[in-house]
Amino acid sequence: MKTIRFEGIYTLLSPLCHMAPEVQGEEKKDTISRLRVIPFNIQTRIIDGYGVSGAEVRSLLKMLVVNYTLEKLGLTSNDLPNEVAVMLYSGGTADKGATIPAYEIKNKIQKEVPLIGLFGGVINGCFFSSTLRCDFALMLSKESSELYNNLLAKRDFPIDDLISADYFKPEMYRYGHARHRKPEIAHLDVKNINSIQVPYHIEAIPTGTKLLHGFSLIDPSEGDEACFEAGLKLLLDYGFLGGRSAAGYGRVSAEYFECPHYDPFIPSTEKYDNWLMKNGENMKAVLLELTQTIKSKADVEAPKACKWLVKNKAEIERLVDGTDSEEDRKKLFKSTYIGDLKKFEKVIKAHRDTVLKAVNTDCSSEELFETLDDSQSKELAQFHSEIIAAVKSKNGAKKKKQGA
Repeated sequence: MKTIRFEGIYTLLSPLCHMAPEVQGEEKKDTISRLRVIPFNIQTRIIDGYGVSGAEVRSLLKMLVVNYTLEKLGLTSNDLPNEVAVMLYSGGTADKGATIPAYEIKNKIQKEVPLIGLFGGVINGCFFSSTLRCDFALMLSKESSELYNNLLAKRDFPIDDLISADYFKPEMYRYGHARHRKPEIAHLDVKNINSIQVPYHIEAIPTGTKLLHGFSLIDPSEGDEACFEAGLKLLLDYGFLGGRSAAGYGRVSAEYFECPHYDPFIPSTEKYDNWLMKNGENMKAVLLELTQTIKSKADVEAPKACKWLVKNKAEIERLVDGTDSEEDRKKLFKSTYIGDLKKFEKVIKAHRDTVLKAVNTDCSSEELFETLDDSQSKELAQFHSEIIAAVKSKNGAKKKKQGA
């Protein structure tokens, strides 16, 4: 298996703030936005270092190269199916799928679309692995230097004078200095015309600090390598990391080196541009048709639901309006016993309007499916699967046994 490794050194040209994630259920006791702390193990103890999470670096690189690729393909995110756009920009949503493709098809998609090969993602329940691994960007200190000792040694970096992470104190920036609202906007909020803004503080890593970072590519395709190099070029040209970049924070310069010889790596978009010239049209077609290649559960189940509704119109109409008989249930479910009556009634109530509209449409099941929009298709498929599940549920039987 082929592995390519790049390690780099960032220099802060302005203070960097990357806030610590909020802990759910933990009340914030002050007005200070704290820096992200990244623990790491050195010899016999755990060090709390500052830096930028791998997810932040990766998501920024991803956004830049996705935008670049779509522009080269003559597309915008609005041209793509919604599920595809969500996967490219944010990784996708893990909905249940119904048609997971064979390994060969998944592998082909990843090779034809480096954005998927490099970053992975999920669409309609189908997960794609990624070839890119992104390290945390750690503040350079006496302790963190041990994690990148080969890089620093090869580059003759002076490490003897580095400070310990134990002695590092972040800079503190104060905002909202008890300022009254500006007179020109005071009329917009008459009730609070004399209100005072609560002061708050932001921790930041000071200008001039260096960060250590690394990328790894695990068994990448030719397209993945070209896409990554273009993305790294865009990232370095962008020149910012962390939050509040619009206010001037997080401006950086960086240099990467290719392992194991640690020669300077000067990224370029040229290889990716050439790859797109040869394979761009095919990649574009795959992206536009991806939701047809990997169908959602609703795409598969909705035609079945439509066929069931059209075949049993009268019985389903009586079911949802509460006038059904035992014979109706026997025809619909091959049984008069409802395993989970509470869920059964809840499903009917939740989908009554859409189901009634469907059964009152005078057409074939194929025509009904064609007239439905995506949300209606999904709802009918959901109604069909949930009502059957409620009938077949064993919850009711368990409760009877417990009460006996």
